[in-house]
Amino acid sequence: MSLSQLAESLRETALAGIREASSPCLFLSASDLHSRAVTRHAPCSGSCEEAWSAALALLEEALGGKEPVILRADWVVHQERVSWARAQKAVRAERRNYFRWGISFGEDWSQPLTEQELNGHAVLYSGGDDPKGRFHEKNAEALCRRRFGRGLPSLRPEDGVLLFTVKGAFCEKGGPVRLLRERGFGAGLREHEADASTLRACIASGASWLARNCGADGRFHYGSFPCFGRDIPTYNTLRHISSTWAMLDAWRLSREKALLEAVERSLACLLRDFARTVRLPGGEEAVFFEDIESGELKLGSSGVALLLFSAYTKLVHPLRYVPLMKAVARGILHMQSGEGGFVHVLNRDLSVKDPFRIVYYDGEAVFGLLRLYDLTRDAAYLEAAERAFGHFLRKDYWKNHDHWLSYSVNELTRWKPEARYFEFGIRNFEGYLPFVLKRETAYPTLLELMMAADLLLRRMDAMPEMSGLLARVDRAAFDEALEHRAAHLLNSFFWPETAMFFKEPGRIAGSFFTRHHAFRTRIDDVEHFVSGLLACLEHRRGWTPNRLSVRLLTPAKAAKQGR
Repeated sequence: MSLSQLAESLRETALAGIREASSPCLFLSASDLHSRAVTRHAPCSGSCEEAWSAALALLEEALGGKEPVILRADWVVHQERVSWARAQKAVRAERRNYFRWGISFGEDWSQPLTEQELNGHAVLYSGGDDPKGRFHEKNAEALCRRRFGRGLPSLRPEDGVLLFTVKGAFCEKGGPVRLLRERGFGAGLREHEADASTLRACIASGASWLARNCGADGRFHYGSFPCFGRDIPTYNTLRHISSTWAMLDAWRLSREKALLEAVERSLACLLRDFARTVRLPGGEEAVFFEDIESGELKLGSSGVALLLFSAYTKLVHPLRYVPLMKAVARGILHMQSGEGGFVHVLNRDLSVKDPFRIVYYDGEAVFGLLRLYDLTRDAAYLEAAERAFGHFLRKDYWKNHDHWLSYSVNELTRWKPEARYFEFGIRNFEGYLPFVLKRETAYPTLLELMMAADLLLRRMDAMPEMSGLLARVDRAAFDEALEHRAAHLLNSFFWPETAMFFKEPGRIAGSFFTRHHAFRTRIDDVEHFVSGLLACLEHRRGWTPNRLSVRLLTPAKAAKQGR
C-alpha cells in the first residue's frame, strides 16, 4: 500500500480534526515498521487542505520512495507559551519519560517535536539513576539534525518556547482508521477498552513476542532499550524460568503451536545449561538452577521452577518432570530454617552467600511448594509452607504488599482455610489500594497482587465464618483499583502507533515497555504483563481457549524481525 493510498484513507479524518481544533500545526509520520518513523510537519497558517498537502509532500520527499505500512496524523489542540527555563523545569518536575507535551523551539512552528518524537529519541531522560526527567541536549541535537537538517537552536532561559498537546489518527496497511487519545496515560495511543477481546489479543501478542525471542538454543534474547536499539547484555536464570512459565500459561489460553515449541526449547536450555545436581549434607541429591553470571543458587529460581514444571505436568505431560520437581523441592527445604524462614542465595558449594535478598523469593518458594503439594499430596511440602507462613506472620510480611505473597497465601488457604491466613491475605492489599489506584508507572505486578487477592476474596464469599474479615474490605474500592490497574497496563503495550517512533519497531511491536526505564523491553517485564492480564481475563469469566490472530497488533513483517 503506497503512501498516497494511506493518506487518502486518513485525509478526511485528519482534516476534520484540524478544523475542529483550529489547529496551528499538523504532523504526519510514516513507517514501514522496519525502521524508525519519518515525521514532517506543516503550520496551518492557510487552509487545512494546504497544510495537509504541504506536510504530505515533505513526507513523501523524506521517504525517498519507501512504502510505509502505517501513517499517523497529529494536530495540535492545545499550546502554552512558556520560557525555556520554565519548560525545562516542567520536564524536571515529572518522572523520567512522563512529560506528556511536545516542544516547539520558538513560536513560529519552525522546529516542533511531538512527545512521541522526544520519547523515541530519549530526549526526556538523562540516564543513570536519576528518577526525574531531564532535557537531554545531546539527544535533542541529534534529533533536530535528523528532523530539520539543523541543530537545536541556542536558547536563553528567558526565550519563549511552545508546549503543546495533540490529537490524532492513524491507519495501517489493510486496517481501518483509528483515533488517538489526547489526554491521560494513554495519550497518543488508539482508543481502546480493557475488554475481553483486547486482553486476549494483548496476551497473545506479548506471549508471541516471548516465543519469537526464544532462540533455537532455548535462550532468550534478554531485552533492549529501544530508543537506540541497544541490547541488554546480561542474563538472569530466574527470569528465564518465569518467562517460560508465562509462555506456558498463555499457551493454556491459545494452544498456539509456536508457543509450546518455544516452551520446549526453553526447558531444554534450562536443564542443559542452568540445572545443577548437588549432594546435600544428608546424602540426598537436590537440583538448583545456577545463575550463569554470578554462579549463585537462588531460592526464587527454585520456587518458580516448581511453578513452571507443575504447570507443564498438568497441561502437557503428567510424568516427565515429577522426579525433577521433588529434587528441586529438596533444595528448597534445605534452604529453610526450623523457624520457617528461608536463606535466599547459596554459593555453588552450598555455603550461604546472602541470607536475604528480596522478599519475592519467599513467596515464590512457598507458592512453588504448594503447587507441588497439589500434584503429589506429600505432606512435607504443605508443612514447609505452613512453617514459612508462621515466620511471615511473626515478621509482618504483609507490610511488603508483595504479589508472590498474594499468590502463595491464596494457594495455602485452599488447603488450610484458617482465619489467620485469610487475614494475612487481606492485610497484604487493604492499605495499599490507594497506591494501586494512583501509581503512575505500569507496575504490572500490582495487577498480579490484585488478581490473587480477588481469588482469595471470592473463596471467602462462600465461607460464612469469614464474614467478619470480609466486612473490613471495601469491595467497591478494591474493584475500582483492580479495573484501573488492568486498563493502565494497556498503556504500556507497544502498539504499532507507538513502536513506530523507536529505532527498530519490528523488534518491539506487540510487546510491553517500562516507560521510566527508557521504555525498556525485557523478558521479565513482558512476562509480568502477560501473567497479570491473563489472570484478569480469567477474572472476567468470559474466555474460551481458541487460536488467536493478532495481525493488527503485530504485523507480519514486524513478527519476522523479532529475535
